Amino acid sequence: MMAKTITDPRRLMNILGIVIVFIALIFVFEKIWVNRFWILGQMTKQMTIILVFGSIVYALSCFLLSVAWQRLLVWFGQTDASIKDCHAVYGRTQIAKYIPGNIFHIAGRHVWGRKAGFGHIPLAGAAAYEILGLILASSTIGLLYIVFWGSINGQISTLRIAAFFFVALLIPLILNKIISSFPKLKDFSLQQKRPIEIVKGLMPVYSLYLLYFFIIGGILVGVVHNVSQIESISKAGAIISIFAVSWIAGFITPGSPGGFGVREAIIILFLSSFIGEAASLFVALIFRLITITGDFLFLLGSYLIRLKLCHV
Repeated sequence: MMAKTITDPRRLMNILGIVIVFIALIFVFEKIWVNRFWILGQMTKQMTIILVFGSIVYALSCFLLSVAWQRLLVWFGQTDASIKDCHAVYGRTQIAKYIPGNIFHIAGRHVWGRKAGFGHIPLAGAAAYEILGLILASSTIGLLYIVFWGSINGQISTLRIAAFFFVALLIPLILNKIISSFPKLKDFSLQQKRPIEIVKGLMPVYSLYLLYFFIIGGILVGVVHNVSQIESISKAGAIISIFAVSWIAGFITPGSPGGFGVREAIIILFLSSFIGEAASLFVALIFRLITITGDFLFLLGSYLIRLKLCHV
């Protein structure tokens, strides 16, 4: 019994996640200690303005996620899911991603969604396709620098971008086909819809996720630009891609609350070649402060939109 418990895949993944987070935190805090005096000297009035403005923009961009979630619920048959209820549920649960485990915001949406009168199948289906959509969108942006902005002349081919997005959009169809092959999971698939209907239905959701990552990546670009001038669009694109990669790393790391430590480590590692280690460390800290503040503003906004959820 003990051997089985120790070798349980879920337990091993949790242990691996804890180890990764621990190593990332050691890496970040070591860099903070080494560069502590330089960091303190960078907190100017202009940076404070960026911090406030960035937090507000971040909070507003989070509503793109709740709009996408509402569209997924409707797509899975919850046609009476109002946008106000979805903003309220999403905003009140999103803050739970900072609880160790990195899954409580997803589980919380199911609990609060049920209280708001949403069905189990639409909630479970929306959760599955939200995870897929976020990973797909962030991966797309993360790969864009490698595929396009990494070229020597910095030119971006519209045809190649269109081809890349077309291939990316095939992934939901492939996943849906795989899910449909398992009888126990058929309720979470879209097998009753034609491929063209699936693409049309998921395109707006996928676009919202792309816009979300571009906006948050743009906030990171603004922070970097205030520390070290950005001379080209290609470098700005690279920074947005770095954010996307750091988001994926934090999201898939088991047990990492809100990607804490992991995202900062990725940002520092990749940005160091652009602006230096001390500056990249400062940028990572300011960016984390912006996202945490923005999540709390999003939480507040969800209460202002609807103080009391339906059926609660």
